[in-house]
Amino acid sequence: MEQQAPKSFRAAVVSQDDNSVLPNKLVVPDHKLYFAEFSSEVEAYYLCGFLNSLPVRTWLGGFLLGKQIGTTIFEHMKVPKFDPHNDACKAIAAISEKAHINRDGSRDKTYLKSEIEEELAEYIKKVCS
Repeated sequence: MEQQAPKSFRAAVVSQDDNSVLPNKLVVPDHKLYFAEFSSEVEAYYLCGFLNSLPVRTWLGGFLLGKQIGTTIFEHMKVPKFDPHNDACKAIAAISEKAHINRDGSRDKTYLKSEIEEELAEYIKKVCS
């Protein structure tokens, strides 16, 4: 994420892929990237779906504009924990996973189609309420 350009914010799941062209690849984030480790991919997709959603991007736009900050963003933005029994959490993860699959191997940085953005936003409201 370019910290001073909130419209450039993107979150992505990076997982071990045994069929990868680059086996044993190591991801080393630089000073402008954040990373989190999860024990399940569904939790990672949930977090990416949450962070990539329109409501969160809108909040980030107001919070980040013109600032150089570290991980303090997560002190101010309370991300609801993934609940495997919560349908909204599972739906956020599914939307995110589908977006990842659709963009696999591409450099597509476009946002989701508006109807999917709206659906995702509704699920975000449910997990935040």
